[in-house]
Amino acid sequence: MTEMRSLETDLNRIRTQRGEIQHELEIVTATRASEFQQVTMLRKLANDRKQAIKVLQDEVRRLKLMIYAETRNQKAVEFYSSDPPDMGDDISIGKINEELSYVAELEERLK
Repeated sequence: MTEMRSLETDLNRIRTQRGEIQHELEIVTATRASEFQQVTMLRKLANDRKQAIKVLQDEVRRLKLMIYAETRNQKAVEFYSSDPPDMGDDISIGKINEELSYVAELEERLK
């Protein structure tokens, strides 16, 4: 009889442990699913950001071409109608200023 109670106690303890482990597994599974969704959303936002930057760069290039075409600055028109220099993902004011100073230097040489 005592052996039977001992077995029932062990069985209850094992069932309790199983329930706790199942609960922990559910938490981990839900957390991973949430993290996966967040990573997917961040990737989408990053891609959208890159596309928006590209669109804005193209628009700036188009507007510069219009300005230089109206001022009849042929060298600047040729410069901006060629393929843009690869600025990578890191677009900074320094690189933009460097590009503008290069155009100014070219204009100065033409004078």
